[in-house]
Amino acid sequence: AVKVGTGALLSKSSYEAMTAPNLLGFGRKQDNCAPSCFTQVNGYNYGIGIVRSGSWLLQNPLLDGYSATEAYLPSKKIAIAVATTFAPEAFDSQGNYKNSSDTVFRLIGAYVAPDDPPPRAKD
Repeated sequence: AVKVGTGALLSKSSYEAMTAPNLLGFGRKQDNCAPSCFTQVNGYNYGIGIVRSGSWLLQNPLLDGYSATEAYLPSKKIAIAVATTFAPEAFDSQGNYKNSSDTVFRLIGAYVAPDDPPPRAKD
């Protein structure tokens, strides 16, 4: 999380391209591809290879019965990594399941950085 979040593996221009909020406002919700298709907002928007969520930089894959989130808050130099696996009961009748590692990361992030927590979806 630290190497990705700090840009240590990239040139300065590549890091800026990866983390810049260039896609804020881009896209729109499409019922036939929900929840993947949506307008890019501050709480969750995609750069080039990385997700921006408020001040946090992260990746949060969700596939094949597992989820993982690695995140970095550059201003505080805080790195968080969470991985989860799912029992059969986690899946609905269509095979869908929630990214619980993302939820856990956001709770931890709010605890360790209360002045700059990762944005959370409205309940």
